[in-house]
Amino acid sequence: FVLNSAFCPLGPILLVLLLQSTQRQHNSNRVMVTSVIFVFFCVLLSLRDRVFAQKCVNATFRSISGSSPARPSEACDADSPFVVNKSSCMYFGQRLSLSRFYDAFPRDVFFPIAPNVENLEGEEYVAATREQVDEGARTIESFLRCGQPFSVLGGGHGNAGASVVMGRRLLNTQFFEYTSSDLDDDVLYNGVWDGQQDVGTVTVGAGTMSGLAMFTDGWTDVALPVGQTPSVGISGLTLGGGFGFLTRFGGLLCDRMKSLTAIVPSTPEGNIVTVTKDNEYADLFWASCGGGGGNFAVVTEFQFNPIQACQWDDDTETCTVLKLHLELIATVETVMHYQEWSIKMSTRITPNLIVKNATHVLIEGIFLGDKSMWKIAVEMSGVSESTPITSTDLLGSVVEMTFPKAVDSLTDWNPKPDPSEMLESFRGEERTYWKYKSLFLFEPLPAEAIQILVEEAMHFEKNYKSKKNKVVFEFQALGGNPGKPGDDDNYPDWSPKNMFSSVSPKDTAFPHRGALHCLTLKSEAFMLVSGGLATRLLTQMEAVYDRIEPFVRGKASYYNYVDPNLPLETPYFQNGVELNPGVEDRNYWINRLRETKSKYNPMDMLGNPLGIDMTSTEKSEAAGLDSSGAPIPSNYLASSAFMVLLTGYLFFQTTHASAIFLQHYVRWRSKRE
Repeated sequence: FVLNSAFCPLGPILLVLLLQSTQRQHNSNRVMVTSVIFVFFCVLLSLRDRVFAQKCVNATFRSISGSSPARPSEACDADSPFVVNKSSCMYFGQRLSLSRFYDAFPRDVFFPIAPNVENLEGEEYVAATREQVDEGARTIESFLRCGQPFSVLGGGHGNAGASVVMGRRLLNTQFFEYTSSDLDDDVLYNGVWDGQQDVGTVTVGAGTMSGLAMFTDGWTDVALPVGQTPSVGISGLTLGGGFGFLTRFGGLLCDRMKSLTAIVPSTPEGNIVTVTKDNEYADLFWASCGGGGGNFAVVTEFQFNPIQACQWDDDTETCTVLKLHLELIATVETVMHYQEWSIKMSTRITPNLIVKNATHVLIEGIFLGDKSMWKIAVEMSGVSESTPITSTDLLGSVVEMTFPKAVDSLTDWNPKPDPSEMLESFRGEERTYWKYKSLFLFEPLPAEAIQILVEEAMHFEKNYKSKKNKVVFEFQALGGNPGKPGDDDNYPDWSPKNMFSSVSPKDTAFPHRGALHCLTLKSEAFMLVSGGLATRLLTQMEAVYDRIEPFVRGKASYYNYVDPNLPLETPYFQNGVELNPGVEDRNYWINRLRETKSKYNPMDMLGNPLGIDMTSTEKSEAAGLDSSGAPIPSNYLASSAFMVLLTGYLFFQTTHASAIFLQHYVRWRSKRE
């Protein structure tokens, strides 16, 4: 790593500089040729390392998949084929979260279910069988009998890398990947299209990527309201809430949840339980809608009520929606008007606004209806030719297409590819330096704050002209119920009930039902070198957040974007809850979540350093927190600092040795000439 990352790029430059310092310019061409050869071999070494790593992964998983199901004793056995420890060539890849800011070192990685070799080799996608799933759940029970602290890894997209914890065992559930559906055609095609009907059941394994789950069994007219990235794991997304392009029409992803299967660590032997809102585990069901992953139990399976994504037209034999894609000049007035317009707009669309760059903002979304319904919705939203967002803009910026095509067009991912290609691309997904920060907006952000966002977008574009290295500001629409009738529940067809804000805040562990928007700040870089580009972007994004926060009432944040720099629990389950309708007790959610965790995970065997109920000093220290509850950044800062020091030391020694060697070489050449 040190040779490839540090010496290879800088070595040739050093050669040229040293040669020029001896004032023997006529040899520079020869050294340049040598340098090119040097870099070429470095590239070959890097490619060899990547190929070797992939062969290691495939060989290891192939040996697992060819073995019999894990036995109870193997869950605790470091030599089990289902355990990847530090002596394995694939340990360093399997232990990682997808954000390169967080490099924690678990004790080992345990796979309770074996992968299918076909998936690893890019052949036809083969889902986990029911036998494998049931055996995997029993294996997790065996894993709990070990009595050893552990964390759970799903998709690996956790905003703070909290699914991988220093020193704990890591339970990797990524191969619980399968989907099935049982839909009711009589309901699906009864002519009613409002997001409230129970059209059937979609069953999704806990390790399934949201892109595969969205279009279960190839259905293109029903979908789950997942987010905007197909490789995000379904478990973390659901347990933390889950919003995306369909939130106002279909609610949060966890609002569509009918039941889940989980193993609770409340007893030494563990318990496999089915959790619904009406059975004896109703409190666990409540906590599993917004309370976050890695807190209460190990989930192996979800059952959802999907959304009808489009309405079949027998005359044209089509099932289409409208895609909105509207670019406007980036002005304070435009963003201010968006905040007002988006909550007056039909709930058939969840329009998002992105401060794209120094000159433009982008408004986009999927309207679940036809053009005649869109025209009514635009007229009812109050726009005109004199408003910053005009009716002409909106009417001329929609295109009719199938729902999968609309998703593909807006998110740059194919929602219905060959599943094996999606799996292959995910497992080889490039890790980048990214982090999100969020603020729920219970009232429009004032013009002064919008001015800051527009100015900062100009600053970032001017100084970081790259599509890969960027900071983005995004408004996610949530609230607004423009079609709300009087006392009855007869909503107009052009704007059905808002399935996000109509849920009573206390009905789920997600308290912020009164929010109008969620403002998200996103920082991403593909390099840590080049003057610490990733660190600079992150630091400046944090600075923008600090400037914006004083303008935001409540200062509440989204738990799926959990932030190590914020106090535990408070921003997600206490801040701003009084701004939601019918809420008087600010501590209602945090107290109930703590009670639920004390019931199902009292010893914190399933650990999450940024999770619930980290109140005592003993639990805090065990989980990587200081006595005040603030995160100890050992997950990435300590390991990163060590690697920086080690890399610096080795680079110094390598450079020093190279300089001595070149000095002797130049003297030898001088004598020879």
